[in-house]
Amino acid sequence: MCQHLCRTDLMVLQIGDLCIINCYLPPDGSRWYKTALIPPDELLAEVIAACCGDMDRQVLLAGDLNARTASAACSPSHLTRASPDDGPITGHGRFLLQLGGDYDLQILNGSLRQKSCTIPYFTSFQHNGTSVIDYMLVSPALLRQDPPLLFEVEIHHKKWSDHAAVNICLSIEISGPSEDVLQQGCPSDTPRNHFTLEKGTGTLDTLLRNTLQSERSLEEALQRLYGDVYVSTPRVIVHTDGSCNQPGSVHATAGAGVYWGPFDPRNVTCRVPGKQTNNRGELYAILKALLAANPYTSLYIFTDSQYAIHCICHWAPAWESTGWTCANADILQDIVMLIAQRPADLHLQWVKGHDGNLGNEMADREAGLAARLPGKALPYQPLRPPSWPSLANSPALPSVSKVFTSLPRIALRRETTVPVPVRLRDSGLTDQSDLDHEWKLQNERVQTILAAKQEGTFWTIFRGWTDPKPRSAKVTADQLREVFLPRMNPPVSLPPAFDSARHAVNHFWASHLPDRTHDSSRAASFSRAITLEEIAAVKNHIRKHTINSAKGADRIGYNTILNIDNEELRVLYQSCIDNCDAPTEWLTSYLAAIGKRGKDLSDPSNYRTIGLESCLVKFLTLLIDRWVREWAETHDKLPPSQNGFRAHFRTNNNAFILRSAIEKAAANGDTVYAAFVDLSNAFPSVDQPTLWRKLKDWGVSGPLIDWLRMLYARMTYVVSFGGEFAKSFSAFAGILIGDPASPILWNLYLADFSLPVDASDITLGGEPISHLEQADDIVLFSTTIAGLQRKLNQLAHWCGINFMTINADKSKFMIFNGPLPRLPPTLFLNGKVLQLVSEYCYVGVTFRSTDRFIFGKHLQVRAKKARTAANAVLSLEAYTGHLPAWAARSLYMARVDPHLIFASEVILDVDGPLLESMRSIQHAYIRRMLGLNKRSTLAVLFTETGLWPIRYRRVFLALQYLAYILRKRPLLTLLALQESVTLYLNGKASWTSDLLHVLRRLPVPVLVPSLERWSPELVQCLRAASV
Repeated sequence: MCQHLCRTDLMVLQIGDLCIINCYLPPDGSRWYKTALIPPDELLAEVIAACCGDMDRQVLLAGDLNARTASAACSPSHLTRASPDDGPITGHGRFLLQLGGDYDLQILNGSLRQKSCTIPYFTSFQHNGTSVIDYMLVSPALLRQDPPLLFEVEIHHKKWSDHAAVNICLSIEISGPSEDVLQQGCPSDTPRNHFTLEKGTGTLDTLLRNTLQSERSLEEALQRLYGDVYVSTPRVIVHTDGSCNQPGSVHATAGAGVYWGPFDPRNVTCRVPGKQTNNRGELYAILKALLAANPYTSLYIFTDSQYAIHCICHWAPAWESTGWTCANADILQDIVMLIAQRPADLHLQWVKGHDGNLGNEMADREAGLAARLPGKALPYQPLRPPSWPSLANSPALPSVSKVFTSLPRIALRRETTVPVPVRLRDSGLTDQSDLDHEWKLQNERVQTILAAKQEGTFWTIFRGWTDPKPRSAKVTADQLREVFLPRMNPPVSLPPAFDSARHAVNHFWASHLPDRTHDSSRAASFSRAITLEEIAAVKNHIRKHTINSAKGADRIGYNTILNIDNEELRVLYQSCIDNCDAPTEWLTSYLAAIGKRGKDLSDPSNYRTIGLESCLVKFLTLLIDRWVREWAETHDKLPPSQNGFRAHFRTNNNAFILRSAIEKAAANGDTVYAAFVDLSNAFPSVDQPTLWRKLKDWGVSGPLIDWLRMLYARMTYVVSFGGEFAKSFSAFAGILIGDPASPILWNLYLADFSLPVDASDITLGGEPISHLEQADDIVLFSTTIAGLQRKLNQLAHWCGINFMTINADKSKFMIFNGPLPRLPPTLFLNGKVLQLVSEYCYVGVTFRSTDRFIFGKHLQVRAKKARTAANAVLSLEAYTGHLPAWAARSLYMARVDPHLIFASEVILDVDGPLLESMRSIQHAYIRRMLGLNKRSTLAVLFTETGLWPIRYRRVFLALQYLAYILRKRPLLTLLALQESVTLYLNGKASWTSDLLHVLRRLPVPVLVPSLERWSPELVQCLRAASV
């Protein structure tokens, strides 16, 4: 029995691989729902989420659910049902159908899996009639069982119960994992559990080892930043504090206070220049204390700001190496300069604020008075270096740190706040030591789940807790190698659609391309020297975005690289570029494999390839990526139709443009034919000689590109899977998997794809638009079927001369602005017929052409994902104990909110029922978070959490998106917006008309008196009015 999942009237049993859930739900209208803190149906949904975390898990839900579902199925793809209960579907019935749809649980009652002679039998016999309210639902893994499971309803025995017995016959295999699986996690006759990375002996290999040995500890980094101590005296004490009134508002005022002692002329009461925040006040007070202190005396600064102490004593070296891109960098740089100029040491001591410390209280009083001083804040003026006599010629004091604090060090990017102790419900533990151990374990679990920044990481942790049974891998590393090797190399024979003559010419050209080429760009963009500023900028990017990236074969992570001096890194990378070479360790990458969702994972072809390069290599290719992007954007080499992997281009732009095109055609009475084209293994299929030739023809050559070509030619790959390592191999097709420079190389490879203007094109803002690209996701559209066929032919021709394979089976087309014809039109792509569909998911947005509201299905899908994520988060309390409200709020923003707001910039809430479904998800979660009954008032849900009602949050994001278009002005998106405004002014449906409709229907309506064009000022007013 899984006691941690059991609740009142709910029992969970684990038998082998089978999870059995037995549940009783009180009838609709039961008094239990009015008094229960957590409604029984919500508890059931949370337990289902915990049990169905793994798609391959066998789950059986059985019990008296007091639900009437008639003959409805949970999903159109489920087994059809024929129930004897033809009464209306009840509230519990709708809940059960929704639950089955969310977790792919199929109802057996009345299906082909029920014994045919028992299908007419009812399960409940009450004085007011008979019904079917006792159910069995099974997961797909259980439904696939061989021999097939058999469900039946027995004949009712009145003397025994007012319910008929239901039973199911199934077979369960109970066996533990083999010792081999437990130790290795992957079946193999001759496993290779170790891989030895080759280490070179060349000049660059030696330079690499010396560079890695120069990694500095925090103490060494502080000594380098602040310098040595030349004098140490009896301590001089000063207290500092900062204060801010109305923080976070436009009326905020911040002050700094410094207290040396009663009536001391050095005491300071002053306003803070620049941005008005409390943290800035704390730092400014320390700066003022340093300016007033004797630099030749040891100074003890007492402050209640842990932030200020960490900035100076722990984080400053990292910020200095990343170019001072942190908050309050202006003040911090001056503090660092003053400390470095001081010959004496500095001690920063944290004291608890408002705890009776006289000096702190007086400094707080000074800061409070300063924050109330009248007038506007002045801009900050950087300090000039002080003219203190230097003692650099004197001997430095050994073993004395320039700055010191007793405050424990914490990471620069604090992932979580330390959670308060929590308790498991009904843990059964009574011994205090056992309880302490359990509480510690729960706190560690809270920390772990909060630190999961990626959605995949969250679900991996979740499944590891809910179903910890070890499972053997279904394929070996050698089997994956047999699939990856041909996937990452040119085909043995060219497909008939490829231009073989052009292919031969490009490969002949590439074979004669010298290893060193001349930089023919006008600004010598690819032969310039690496600068320290660029090293700092890349470090800053890594710290913000990729600090937790997986390590490569050399096992060196970004944390190590960030601790290496910038000059050391610059010399290493410049030497690599100058010599067109790389250390031997950099030339091997791991290949990991991730199974495709819903596919048979015993087939190695159903795995995606994930490349794990050396982080040191990725650092250098990040530099190259910056140079290539700068050149491409400066010279307009990327077409406006390409929206992927570009700065200031948002993922939803293409969905917005396509929506505007559909609305423009509808206003003109035209039909839109849209083809969504799938390129097979686009990135791994790039023909490398063709790529290099395109770049050379554009003038992209020189040392940087030569080094990149060298990397492509010499990189080898090792498949690592399930603890095994396959034999290494080389790849001569595609762009490097997992490399930072690969996205821009793909964009340049596709950049010469264009379509001539056609009479069937849709015009937005006066410009014809017929195709959009999001990296390798391509959509073509036209107002005629013949026009779309011409575009498909032109795309097929481009693919033929650029050696890209089109997957016609995965490519689809849709028809908008009209009912689907009885005899659908036929479109061909490379001789294959494209399938006509009524629904397609493009860049994460689901379009359905047969609905009046084409985004209705999208909102249903997102509501389902939000609901399952909410249930999963709340089910974690079985493993973490009661989640503190702050932790539950963090998980809501990380796991639930992204689904509720996804594409809210494009899809506005004009459908009341769909908006209500999202509101109910948000309200249910927050009530559980705060421990409130479902009958509680709504206002407290938001006043106590700081969360926004989803209705306001979605419309505010739409207004933010509008401000982004007007500010960044991406060409096609701006044209689509202009067309949207024109449609609105002409009385036609458009995104603009939907936005104004949503604003008018807010509880406090926001009205726009007239609209000739959007302006940033108008959008700012609307944003302020909407909140």
